[in-house]
Amino acid sequence: FSSSTGGTSTSCTCAANTFASKSGNTWSCANCTVGATKAAGSVVPGTGGGEKEKDVCTAPSTPSTETDKEKAEKTRDAMLSGIKNEKMKKKAKLLADAATTGKKVRKMSAKLTAPDEDTACSDYYSKAGLSSSLGACIATVASRRRGRALTATTYDVSVFFSDAEVDDSTLTAATNALKAEGVSVEIDDVDPIVELGAIEGVDSSTLETFKAQATAAAATMPPSPPPPPVSSSPPPPPPSPPPNLIKDEDDAANTPRDILGALL
Repeated sequence: FSSSTGGTSTSCTCAANTFASKSGNTWSCANCTVGATKAAGSVVPGTGGGEKEKDVCTAPSTPSTETDKEKAEKTRDAMLSGIKNEKMKKKAKLLADAATTGKKVRKMSAKLTAPDEDTACSDYYSKAGLSSSLGACIATVASRRRGRALTATTYDVSVFFSDAEVDDSTLTAATNALKAEGVSVEIDDVDPIVELGAIEGVDSSTLETFKAQATAAAATMPPSPPPPPVSSSPPPPPPSPPPNLIKDEDDAANTPRDILGALL
């Protein structure tokens, strides 16, 4: 399609998505390839050899095949790169993955006395009857007490679990096991995005981008089955049955009194 001013006009203006093309001595308004775009305004006849489609028509953009989850994971990795503390990085990844998949995160808090933070975390898992591969443990100094030879340090131990790997019954069992060891425990629900914002090294603008992407990704997640049960020690064997104290007639015949009577 082209237009002219009429009258004595000797040129035409090409419509949008067309360009001035010359074939031999003939000028025309040629269409851009389907999907390509160009503003109106090319004039025919033009100058020289005419316009080249590749120079004036903008090719259609290729739609992204990247899923919402993939976008969120890419931003997550960029966000984690700013965290220097490896334990905090593990915690941040757990939080970010939970946000992306729409999983709940719970924090178990306890106080434990140990020589260092690594031992405080390992003692927690041992007393709770859980594998140290589960969750992310962060131990921070609460207080120190010095004796003659050793320094006893009390740690605030926080362990973060996603319900993708630990279910409610496992948390309850762990809580009861810790209480049996004399350890008081608190369990709180955690907002993964809020908790991420409190980690040193997490860029606030990157976190905002991740929040939007994670929300979109979580909305596409199908319901997932509950995590497999965490292995625990087998139950103790049942107690032995009590001895039979009631004797039958044959047993009664063999009592010492019967034997004494037979001798007399």
